[in-house]
Amino acid sequence: EELRKEVSELKDSVDNGSKKELSAKAAAVYMEYSYSHFMNHIRKKLPVSQNAGRGGKVSFKKSDLDAFFDRTRRMTG
Repeated sequence: EELRKEVSELKDSVDNGSKKELSAKAAAVYMEYSYSHFMNHIRKKLPVSQNAGRGGKVSFKKSDLDAFFDRTRRMTG
């Protein structure tokens, strides 16, 4: 239940455009990937920002995530 609440809050904050940079967890939610899939496969294809210092948290620009969607979108039909 706690995890569902956290995911819901992340989606709401991302969907309303209040965040321009997202944590890895929020980026995975935004892109509708599992966190592990995002970290193991998708993250490597995106530019990242990292806080100063060793082991700083990475963040992703929402515009880069949207651009990734545009590049990888396939027409079906």
